[in-house]
Amino acid sequence: MTVRKKSHRQSAKAQGNSNSKDARSQGSAKRKSKKSKSEIEKLRVATPTNSGLAFLAKEGLVVPDDLDPSEEFVELDLTGVPNGRVGASHSRWAVRHAHALYVLAVTQTKVKRLQRRIRVEKAKYRITHKGGKKFELDDEMALNPKIKKLEDKLVELETHAEIMEALMKGFEDYRNAASRDMSRRDSERAQRS
Repeated sequence: MTVRKKSHRQSAKAQGNSNSKDARSQGSAKRKSKKSKSEIEKLRVATPTNSGLAFLAKEGLVVPDDLDPSEEFVELDLTGVPNGRVGASHSRWAVRHAHALYVLAVTQTKVKRLQRRIRVEKAKYRITHKGGKKFELDDEMALNPKIKKLEDKLVELETHAEIMEALMKGFEDYRNAASRDMSRRDSERAQRS
C-alpha cells in the first residue's frame, strides 16, 4: 500500500448557489441595482452617442460600448452551447459582419472621392498661383483654408475606415468561430450515423 502525499495546491472550491439572475429588461435591471447618489455621480457611461465613436452609431454599426450586457451573450467556448444558440450566434455575427463590410466599402469610396477632389483642388491652386519654387507653392497650399479643410476631412474618414475595419474583423472572427463549431458538430453527427 502506497502512501498518498498531500498536494501543495489547494483544491478548487465549488461555487455557491446564486440568487441573482440576468435582468430581462432595462426597467427590472434598474430596480435590481439601486445606486446611491454618490455612486451615480462617479459612474460615467461611454457609448457611441457621447464619444468619438458616434459615427458608428450613426452608420448603424453595433459596437461593444453600445451592447446591453443583459441582452447580449458572447460565447467564448462554443463546445457546451446548444445547437440552436450556436446557429443564432452565427447568424447574428454574420449579419453584423455583412453590414460592417458594406459601411466600410461606402466609407472607403468616400475616401477615394475626397482624395481625387484634393488632387483637383491642388491642381487648380498650382494653375492659379504660377511662379516660385515648388516647395514654396506646397507650403502655400498647406495653408490654404479650402485644401486644409478637405485634408482634415480626409484624415477623419481614413480614421473611421480603420476603426470600421477592426470592428468588421472582430465580427468576422466570431462568425468564423461559430461556423467552425457548426461544421465540427455536423461531422461528429455524420460519424455517429
